[in-house]
Amino acid sequence: ALGLLGVSLALLAGCPTPPQHVTVPNLINSTQSEAGSLLDDAGLTLGEVSEAHHPTIPTGEVSSQDPAAGAHATRGSAVDIVVS
Repeated sequence: ALGLLGVSLALLAGCPTPPQHVTVPNLINSTQSEAGSLLDDAGLTLGEVSEAHHPTIPTGEVSSQDPAAGAHATRGSAVDIVVS
């Protein structure tokens, strides 16, 4: 029985762990710095940052993000934002 356990453990040790999925946080109305911190806390990274005027979002705050808040993403993946 111990021999089989050792073989099973050896096989499991050699298998890559499946990617972990995390929920993308809501970044809207956050500053770029706040968005980066929220993403770090969630296990994600800040991706492409672009700027575009938004009529109701204050200047310097996130007006959109991709993927959207609540979506599932692979841990370590990037979230792109648009800052007003």
